[in-house]
Amino acid sequence: MIQPLKGKYQSLKGMNQSLKGKYQSLKGMNQSLKGKYQSLKGMYQSLKGKYQSLKGMYLSLKGKYQSLKGMNQSLKGKYQSLKGMIQSLKGKCQSLKGMHLSLQRMSTHLKINTFLSLFGN
Repeated sequence: MIQPLKGKYQSLKGMNQSLKGKYQSLKGMNQSLKGKYQSLKGMYQSLKGKYQSLKGMYLSLKGKYQSLKGMNQSLKGKYQSLKGMIQSLKGKCQSLKGMHLSLQRMSTHLKINTFLSLFGN
């Protein structure tokens, strides 16, 4: 009766050692997974920081874009204004050119009349 109990005890003792080994193995795997988790958590935090930085850069660029867009509209308005001034000056130049030609004709007629009045009779 003692022999079969001794065999069972030895068998249970072996199973206990096997389970202890498996427990230690699982414990090591758990530590490894904890390390990987911490590593991934750090990578996540790093990426989160980079995302926030990129988001800030995007918002900054968006603001600059809006500013440039406003400046572009302002410059378009100034361009149209200058274009109008140029057209106005062209008209005034044409008018002055006509006045100049008219004055030249009057001057020529005046010279002819003066010459004729002095030497014509």
